[in-house]
Amino acid sequence: MNVPKRFVRRHYLVAPTHIEKVRELSERHGISASAVVRRAIDAYAPEDAVSQEQAAAAALDSMSEALRDTRAQLAAMRERLDERMSESYREREREHARQEVRAYFAAHPEELDALSDYLGGLR
Repeated sequence: MNVPKRFVRRHYLVAPTHIEKVRELSERHGISASAVVRRAIDAYAPEDAVSQEQAAAAALDSMSEALRDTRAQLAAMRERLDERMSESYREREREHARQEVRAYFAAHPEELDALSDYLGGLR
């Protein structure tokens, strides 16, 4: 910050809340109240406010678009996951049925012979 070597005393009317805020900032940052006011003046740039608002609006638009895209991607992923999980569930059920049939015929091999004779006779 460029600080002029010569200061001029001026009196300005400010609200008590502003005086308190300057005092708090002064204590928090360990600088004089005058330094707080000078820094505030140096930071004040109303012409930048318009460009900052435009940049913020553009960023918000970009984030909104990204959020819409993300939601669409999540919906597609959820749909694919549902399809895969249902196929996985069906495959588990088929495997369970296979195991039950194998266990049954392992315990009752005579039934397997009868089934083989029956199916062999259908040719």
